[in-house]
Amino acid sequence: IRLSLVGSEMCIRDRLREDLEEHKYNACIEKSKQSNLYGYSWYLDIVCESWDVLVLNNYEAVMPIPWKKKYVIKYICQPFFCQQLGVFSTVENKQLTEEFIDSIPAKFLKISLQFNSLNIISEERNISQRLNYILLLNDSYKNIFKSFSKGRKHAVKQAMKNELISVDFSIDELILIAKQNYDFDDFSSKEFTLLKQLIEALKNRNKLELLGIRDANNTLIGGSVFLIDSHRIIYLFSAMSKEGKEKQVPSFLLNQIIEKYSESQRILDFEGSMIPGIASFFKSFGSIVENYSFLQVNRLPFLLRLLKS
Repeated sequence: IRLSLVGSEMCIRDRLREDLEEHKYNACIEKSKQSNLYGYSWYLDIVCESWDVLVLNNYEAVMPIPWKKKYVIKYICQPFFCQQLGVFSTVENKQLTEEFIDSIPAKFLKISLQFNSLNIISEERNISQRLNYILLLNDSYKNIFKSFSKGRKHAVKQAMKNELISVDFSIDELILIAKQNYDFDDFSSKEFTLLKQLIEALKNRNKLELLGIRDANNTLIGGSVFLIDSHRIIYLFSAMSKEGKEKQVPSFLLNQIIEKYSESQRILDFEGSMIPGIASFFKSFGSIVENYSFLQVNRLPFLLRLLKS
């Protein structure tokens, strides 16, 4: 189906997931300026209930569309464990993101989608800016450590005095800590099952690093899940017990990742946050802000909007 034109010879088409040419799609994700693990077909197959794709020409640019259906209403929404999607492209065109948005099929009556930081969206649309924090790892560990805040340096040094040793762990152990120590309003058993499936897939593709700390009784007191590719290290999930927090395990594990991957071309992606306390923690590692856009569109007929309100 022809949806929109970009120039005289370029067009965007809607492709159902089952009609996707996966090798071309994934090659576009890999080569794109916006490349990240969230966009690959195997990743989206796990985190999305359903998804389609908008494709420019012969996969010169793509935009995955994660969607759900409630009753007869189809709507686009951001999947769990997938902070930024949007347009992935190997071509230069300032209007490309706008063209893709205009090409979203009319069958989707609501849109709530987070685009990636390189997608520029007109302020005339209903968008809000969200904050991510990233740390460039292309310097020596010594210089990166210098950029830590005074409090973060102290926390790392305190953790080292505790003689912590990082270990591998099972995701079930980490989920148990999460359930015992946090109120996950947005999480259910379904999301934890999803996390387990995702970690298994990442492990099979060597895109995963799990770091945890055990106490003297060999009980896990904290752990972190990192997604790793040639571009980014994504701080996907973590959970700490009370003892883990007291022993500065969060600072210790992030410092270990920073030290291990320093002097590389990777970026440490903290995945947010809009919550001031968490944002302050990420910022204390010397990270910088990366803005990305959250687009919301309501195409519901007026009477349906009244019923939903």
